[in-house]
Amino acid sequence: MVKFTDYISSCIIAKYADKYICYEDLNNALEVRGKAKLVGVDEFYNMLEVSYSTCKTFIDAWIDRLNNFHDSPDILSEAMELNQFAFVNQEALRKIIKKHDKQNPHAKIYISWRWRMDFLVTDQVLNLMFNVIKLKPDKAANAALVHHDPTTLTKQEDSFVRESTKYWVKTCDVAAVCLMLGQNLEAFVFDKKAANPKSPLCDVTSVYFDNENKDSFRERLAKSQGARCLRLRTYGNNQDSVSHNTKVWVERKVHHEKWSGQTSSKDRFCITGRDVMPLIRGMPMTVQQKNKMLCDEVQALIQERKMLPALRVEYDRIAFQGRDHDHVRVSLDLNMRLYRERTTHLDWYTEKRDLGLNDLIAFDHAILEIKLREPFIDTPPQFIRELCESTLVHKQNNFSKFTHATYAFAVQDGVVESMKLTKPLWWDEMQFISPQMPIEARENTAIVGIDTGANKGLQDDDRHWFAKMFMLGDQPVDENGKVLRVEPKVFFANERTFLSWFQTALLTCSIGVAVAAAGHFAVGGILILIGFIVAVYANLTYLQRTTSLVNRVASGYHDHFGPLMLSCVVISAFLTAFALSA
Repeated sequence: MVKFTDYISSCIIAKYADKYICYEDLNNALEVRGKAKLVGVDEFYNMLEVSYSTCKTFIDAWIDRLNNFHDSPDILSEAMELNQFAFVNQEALRKIIKKHDKQNPHAKIYISWRWRMDFLVTDQVLNLMFNVIKLKPDKAANAALVHHDPTTLTKQEDSFVRESTKYWVKTCDVAAVCLMLGQNLEAFVFDKKAANPKSPLCDVTSVYFDNENKDSFRERLAKSQGARCLRLRTYGNNQDSVSHNTKVWVERKVHHEKWSGQTSSKDRFCITGRDVMPLIRGMPMTVQQKNKMLCDEVQALIQERKMLPALRVEYDRIAFQGRDHDHVRVSLDLNMRLYRERTTHLDWYTEKRDLGLNDLIAFDHAILEIKLREPFIDTPPQFIRELCESTLVHKQNNFSKFTHATYAFAVQDGVVESMKLTKPLWWDEMQFISPQMPIEARENTAIVGIDTGANKGLQDDDRHWFAKMFMLGDQPVDENGKVLRVEPKVFFANERTFLSWFQTALLTCSIGVAVAAAGHFAVGGILILIGFIVAVYANLTYLQRTTSLVNRVASGYHDHFGPLMLSCVVISAFLTAFALSA
């Protein structure tokens, strides 16, 4: 088992060894406090403060140095080292504070440290990286930073079809992914009024609609033919600053199965902030003639399903695209936050000051989406193939921000079972582990954004069983290399099969008792014995299949013996009974 201390040791950059968070010393100080209740308390806090100050001061100085020396030949490699350095120290700080709070439930310090634990390095590294790429066009012939309107990245096409693939990216790997993309594609700097107008990051906000029964969620998750999803999207705005003149894009996505002969698509049109409430209320709208039919369809969908703004997803987006065409487009969404909307009949979004602590869930990974058009769908560019085959990304093609947010809040509220919501396929894989960090180094980490407490109180054997059932840890694969998934419905099917066998056993025993009571003791006794045999066999089969499902065994579920055995025993019993009664 690899301990977190060993993991940190393996990641340390030798020349900066004295600048890291002193995780081992802090851990020893905690152990001293655990043995002698009051001894070592001040020592731990002082050591934590000194270690944090040393690390934070060094990071700030490192960033200033990089910003002042763009012409350094090693600028990009140093930026990558800075990103890795900050990530390791953030993990060390998070884990030692979590361990402290576990030992001291009445003196927790996480709340006071939660904002200090984030060194906010990733955004600064990305800005630095793109500035360097722009200043060195000779080293990145195909890369450039160009100002662009985010709503026109599709060359003014309001209805378009692409081949899209989604991936998760660990926060510590974002800089490496951006470096690979930035050296081969244009990174767009969106036109917006911001503190740093040269930043490639653009704020994107999407408000999703659904009704109380979560019909949109159910359709999108099941990928039903014709499933529709409705959202409002703004670019470059904090949602609390939306004005009447803000551009709001109304987008309607439709999913089509391949057998239908149609292609899934996204259609949209633009309105202003003042027109959103009339749209929701079904009032007459003034839109371009080409968008009139789509606008009517959106209003009819809202009224028919009684849909309201249900969720809001905010994130920072970096968009990459080819210089002369948009046949290769890549977007990377960072710092994703999921909000629960609590709107009234007077508004279509909830101001953040009116949201509670349970109305926000953070998603720890970045979302990479690669969109290709012909002729690159079947033969992607070499750098795209290399990226997709690397350990920097984790494929999650079925991932949906809307579906994930809906299910995450349902889990948080404890209404999954009562609403009979299906778990998304990726839910049990949210803690995929990148090669830089072993599984053992992230023990006791909760599901992304949600502290479910699911592992609390489990013994080692129980934890092993629980991890296997819910796909935590190593994931078995079949002969084709595909991860073996076990849906909850499979367990329920096994239970239903057991109940059917048990009903057969109970019916047979009941008939045997009735026959024996009528004076045919031999016949009745045989039927009762058959019922006992069926009941025992049903239990053994149920336990065997449950064990196979928990361990995700790919074969061995077909029952060759049971039906034949039952048929032979019943026929023999009736022949014997007939012979005895003759």
